[in-house]
Amino acid sequence: MTMLRTQHTNLRGVKASWGAAMTHNTLARLARIKESKIKCLVITGTYDKLVNPAHSTTLSKQLDCKLILLKDIGLASVFEAPAETNKAIESIVLQNNQETRSESKM
Repeated sequence: MTMLRTQHTNLRGVKASWGAAMTHNTLARLARIKESKIKCLVITGTYDKLVNPAHSTTLSKQLDCKLILLKDIGLASVFEAPAETNKAIESIVLQNNQETRSESKM
């Protein structure tokens, strides 16, 4: 069996990845996003095994944005619940468009 060699299969690559993951400051980045007034939406599923739904709750609180928790859905809400996911995304886009129009009339 032949293994594919990537940057992460050697020790230097593993160390670099680990170092990057351990030293970035996510909370500072979230604060900058929140201050930018960019509309955000967090969508997660109750069966998400990669991103714990509790982390998504924390993320939405840090960004002060809406959280949509899809029951019985895993990581791939776009594929597992496309109608609900699209509706949620569409609603935030429409809300942003309405606010932008209102601001331009002032």
